[in-house]
Amino acid sequence: MEPLGEFLKEIRTQKRLSIEKVIEDTHILKKFIIGIEADDFTVFPGEAYLKGFLRNYSEYLGLESNEIIRRFEKIKLSETPSPIEQLIPKPGFDYSRIIFALVILIAISLLGSGMFFIYNMITTSNQTAQKVVVKKEKTLPQSEIVEKMLILDKDEMVFDLKKDQKIGVTIDDVINTVWLSNLDPTVVINSSSGKEQFLIGNGYTNKFDMNGKDDVEIVLNFWDSKIAKLLIRKSVTVFVNESSIDSKYFIDDSVEVLYEGADKLPLDMTITISDDTFLRYQIDGGDEKEAKYSKGNSFNLNVENQIIVWVSNAGALNISLNKLGKKFVLGEPGQMDVKIIAWTKNGDINSLQISSLK
Repeated sequence: MEPLGEFLKEIRTQKRLSIEKVIEDTHILKKFIIGIEADDFTVFPGEAYLKGFLRNYSEYLGLESNEIIRRFEKIKLSETPSPIEQLIPKPGFDYSRIIFALVILIAISLLGSGMFFIYNMITTSNQTAQKVVVKKEKTLPQSEIVEKMLILDKDEMVFDLKKDQKIGVTIDDVINTVWLSNLDPTVVINSSSGKEQFLIGNGYTNKFDMNGKDDVEIVLNFWDSKIAKLLIRKSVTVFVNESSIDSKYFIDDSVEVLYEGADKLPLDMTITISDDTFLRYQIDGGDEKEAKYSKGNSFNLNVENQIIVWVSNAGALNISLNKLGKKFVLGEPGQMDVKIIAWTKNGDINSLQISSLK
């Protein structure tokens, strides 16, 4: 099997990405990038951190992160020496009969002791029944639990969070929690939904699926060995109706009009992949779909109102709007971006617009 680090380095080289470019885009420390590509995993403080960096680095390279983690596990398993017991031949003498007899004797002894203990316990209980006081475990009401944690009571707040300190986030009338489980060398965030995310550098952003969608977005502003300054916001899913899209969902200087006219046409969209990339998309507020696509893949999508696209290599997506006669590339090679293509309406004019999401 080809060494994992050599494989990742080869993919990076194929994409013409320097280590300095990787560091700039991912905020992963240089020693970790070099360690991964050299299969020198001793530079990581623990396996959890190593897997987190492998996941982020592989996704940045447009690879399937779960497959990379499984590959790492196979390599680790193959390098684990066999237990010494398996190398020592078993003695020829059969001890099974002796062991069986001992088990029977022990079982009889335990049964007798147990019956004697139960008899004494029943007798004692009858004599002291009136003196026994049953103590119930005190359970804090939900209101007191909430008071002991920080609360995200706005759509967006900044917190100075210490290790193990929790933040309560209400989603659909259910209180969920996120907390800081580690600070050194990397900030690790856990949630009551069972998710774990790594924030590997200042400005790094991750989202948490708290209730069936990416409900909470967390941005790392600063951290040291004692505290992490986190920007936490409730994510907003954009839904488009016949009227218009609120301008807050667009970055003002990036909006591009693809088409304007009296009629709003269903988007018969063909996507052709010119280079390997990871792609996730959501059509008309439905379920998100994601996969890694290889060079040469092509598929059609039917969109009525809008499509949101997350892509690790925007320059690899060639989009054709067949009924409108429009063709364009989503972005630059190696660029990670989130785009929305959507119909808006202003009076009697329908406008098809594309923009990066905020």
